[in-house]
Amino acid sequence: MTLEIERKFLVANHGWKNSVIRSVRIRDGLIANNKGNKARVRIANDVATIALKSRRRGLVGTEFEYAIPYSDAEEMLGIMCDENVLDKVRHFVSCAGAIWQVDVYEGLLDGVALADMKTKN
Repeated sequence: MTLEIERKFLVANHGWKNSVIRSVRIRDGLIANNKGNKARVRIANDVATIALKSRRRGLVGTEFEYAIPYSDAEEMLGIMCDENVLDKVRHFVSCAGAIWQVDVYEGLLDGVALADMKTKN
């Protein structure tokens, strides 16, 4: 279990692109959402995970994340996520001594860019 503090910001311009240190293609699928508690399946490049996230209390939430077989993740995305699958490219951006994550969405949210700097304990 990890505690996660997450704040998201809408990105207003492309100035961050010169500071990208690496990128990963992600497919996210929401399996369940119950009163703010969520189950999510993700494929990031060739790594598949399933995560259970608690509802947030203020900025803090609890997350349990586990590796699963890639083929299972593909099936879950196709069978269990209906239209709740998002495609994005996550860029890791170095800025002022911190690493930010900038997610640039494709498909349903095409062009939306959100930045966050997660803190996990």
